[in-house]
Amino acid sequence: QLSEVVVEGPVSEITLIGEVAFIAGANLTIADLSNPSDPQIVSELALFAGHPIRSMVLVGTRLWTVGESGSADRLIPVNVELPTSPVVDFASSLSVQFVEGERLFAADEKLYRLGVGRVECFAIPPEGTPTLVSSGALPDLTLLDLEEVNSEPWVAIESQGARRLLDTAGALSLGPAPPMPRTALGLFKVAEGGSEVLWIAAGNFGAEAADYERRVDVDCLLRDVVVTSSELFYLTACGVEVEARQ
Repeated sequence: QLSEVVVEGPVSEITLIGEVAFIAGANLTIADLSNPSDPQIVSELALFAGHPIRSMVLVGTRLWTVGESGSADRLIPVNVELPTSPVVDFASSLSVQFVEGERLFAADEKLYRLGVGRVECFAIPPEGTPTLVSSGALPDLTLLDLEEVNSEPWVAIESQGARRLLDTAGALSLGPAPPMPRTALGLFKVAEGGSEVLWIAAGNFGAEAADYERRVDVDCLLRDVVVTSSELFYLTACGVEVEARQ
């Protein structure tokens, strides 16, 4: 262990902007990592009156967060154009209905919120409040991840695998279910031959290409994968496994 940053509450997300880490816990903690052996907390922002930040994602120069606010939830943006001096923009926040297990994702300059039984898409202007442009009710389905592949959004369904997210005149629905349902804990994409290939972090099944014709085995339960230009990092229940890209 090189070093640590101690924050209050459970950590749901971490976003890196240069050498600055934004840590979503009971508050939004901003840490300077320019010296990795001695990270320094720059500031802490209270966004949801002590309630934890459930998820966050960067869209443009604003870091969007979601959490409990009164009887509903609220999307609150934080301007991070100057990462060490973030500014909370409460005036541009938006009240939204509660969604169990909600997480935020960004694709094509849009903000997606998904969880158990529901998915929503918001248009995000450079400034001001987001606008809900499409949504869909998906009863009995748990949506865990979203990845844009070749300009098409796909979602990970816990008990089914990967399915394409379709938008028909503001109504979000799912494409055909895969012929071989699999556990899907996350999605990632790998560039191959000028195109992008969707892969599934499939728990005990390791990682599988969405066409199920290729598979990578790992030693423990696979939760997620981080892709860089030269390596794949498999985040498992036992730690991290690294594979060099061909």
